[in-house]
Order: sequence, then C-alpha cells, then structure tokens
Amino acid sequence: MGNPLELTLALLSSLSALLSALVGAFFAVSARRGRLGLDLSMSLAFSALAAGYLAGTAARLDPASPALAWLEASLLAVGALVAAFSYAGIARTRHVSTGVLVAGVILLLTAATFAVLANEATISFESRIVALLHGVRAAAWIACTLISLRGFLKVRTPVRLLAPMGYALLALAATLRLVQQAPTAAAAVVAAAGFGLICLAIVLPRSKRSVNP
Repeated sequence: MGNPLELTLALLSSLSALLSALVGAFFAVSARRGRLGLDLSMSLAFSALAAGYLAGTAARLDPASPALAWLEASLLAVGALVAAFSYAGIARTRHVSTGVLVAGVILLLTAATFAVLANEATISFESRIVALLHGVRAAAWIACTLISLRGFLKVRTPVRLLAPMGYALLALAATLRLVQQAPTAAAAVVAAAGFGLICLAIVLPRSKRSVNP
C-alpha cells in the first residue's frame, strides 16, 4: 500500500472514476431531451466505467486481492460494450451495426484463443481471463472511435473531434493494460482486432439513412 507507483495509479484511477461519473451524470440529465435511448445507455455505460475505476483504485491499494482485478476488468468491459452498441444503434445502418458485431465476434474468438492457450508459464489462467476482458474493452473503444470518427468526417467541427479523440485514448489505455497483463498474447490480439475493425470500416458500404452519432 505504501508503494508510490501504486498510490499514484490509485489516484489516477480515482480521478478517472470521478470524470466518468460526471459524464454519466451529464448523459442522465440530457436524457430528457432528444435521443432518450442513447443518452440513457451512455449514462449506464459511464456509470459502469466509474464503478470499474473505483474497483481499480481498491485493487491498487490492495494488490493481493484478485477479485478486485476481476471486478475492475469486468465493469470496464461492460461499460465499453454498452457504449459501443449504443453508438452502433444510433448510427442506424445495417452495415455499421453488422461490421461492429462481426468485428466484436472476431476479436472475442481471437482474444479467447490467445488468452487461454498462450504458452506463457508465468501467467495464470485468471490473468489471461483478465487480459481477455481488457482486449474486449479495447475492441469496443476502437469501434466507438471509428463510428464517431465517421460522424466527424461528415460534419467537421472541432467539437465533434473530441469524441473520437477521447475514445481513441480509452482504446489506448485498454491496450496498454492488455499488454501489461499478457505481453506475448497482446500483440496478436491487438493486431487482429485493430486491423479487422479498420478494414471493416473502410470496406463496408455506407447507407444513406445513417444518422451521425
């Protein structure tokens, strides 16, 4: 508990929890106007993120408790998935939704394979499952980045650029946690997920009925 690095990470995790809670509260308040479904689901997503970051704070103050690491990874993955499917739903295009879903399935299969079967004697099965959850979270944030970036490219304003930048940073953070958890498996998982999502975003046709998220 007295490790300065762990204390610093705990502080950063607490700040992340606070920011996530504020964003969740913003979406909850704005749910009264406009896109009720999106705002409510995003409020739930960021609330899950806030709870996950709080669990991360507790995990860094008590590193001997594996349950806290599981709880942190699970809540952060749930929050990211809710956000990704919310964005896919508001886009209202069969192609975007199908692309995100297919990419997610591909990532899950790839991540599961490397997380469970990777030949790293020093990494426990539990750590590989935690790595899998971080991989799922990274893929979800990559999907959010691509969908919000597509919206920015249609309406190029500085404010709309903030969303893809924020999601890209969340994807980077999840990727770093994955690399920390399972270095050898991480390279293949991240490469497969990133390349697959980008290719799908480029190749799939666009619908004229899409709504900018």
